[in-house]
Amino acid sequence: MNREQSELTLGQAQERVLAGLAERWPSAPLRISEDKTVTCGFGWVFTLNVPFVGRASDRISGHPLPTLVLVDKRSTQVIATSKPFTAAQFEAVFERLLASSRLNGTHWCLTMTSHLEDFEYRGGRIIETARREGLVDITPGNQKGSI
Repeated sequence: MNREQSELTLGQAQERVLAGLAERWPSAPLRISEDKTVTCGFGWVFTLNVPFVGRASDRISGHPLPTLVLVDKRSTQVIATSKPFTAAQFEAVFERLLASSRLNGTHWCLTMTSHLEDFEYRGGRIIETARREGLVDITPGNQKGSI
């Protein structure tokens, strides 16, 4: 299988976003604003239609509702944030963390989350930064829900 065959398509990425949102916030009416999707080097940043952000009901199951979600097309990881980023700012935060992980040789963004605990044990500077930046792993099947 060549590299392009192993990368997600836009449609597959959207399906992963919706599956991750449904697992984490099953009762929230979250939808992707398809006209606001940003294509970037690592994949896509999706803007969500969140009907009640800013009100008391913007937390469901104790978790704030995300407004942006990104998908890494190579690792298939799905990352959300409820921080008030623009899509470009969210992309820049992720790209900065991705570049930092590559420099450190840890590739936290390119692994499945089962490897993240091991990385956290070894120091976790990138993970701590990701958490401070408000990034949450909502990859379908990942019930831990944090980076």
